Amino acid sequence: MFPEIAIAPTGRLHVELAPSDTEKPDRWNRHVTVALKESDAAGLFALAATRPRTDISPSFAFFRDVAGRCLAERCRHPGAEGEGLEALAVPGDEEMAQLVLGAPPMTGGEYLDAPLLAHY
Repeated sequence: MFPEIAIAPTGRLHVELAPSDTEKPDRWNRHVTVALKESDAAGLFALAATRPRTDISPSFAFFRDVAGRCLAERCRHPGAEGEGLEALAVPGDEEMAQLVLGAPPMTGGEYLDAPLLAHY
């Protein structure tokens, strides 16, 4: 069984392990778990900027893809040297709705909506 990303009622992301899972998570999963404990932003960056060496759960894949899109967009619009980064444009309502509808089943999935996804 693979670790899963879950959403708390507050919207925070965290990693859940199945109670019956006796296999120790691999190094990449541990890295993402530690980053998510730091913050959603750190965890999403870890998902987007690094690649697993093994298969990952659908929830990890979903958030990795969303974070990867954001990171790619950030790379296309870097800030000027010495200046802060500008906020990225949020995808349109229809695109956000499609992203939310494409989310796999996960613990706390009922909290996932377009405004929360835009927040990440």
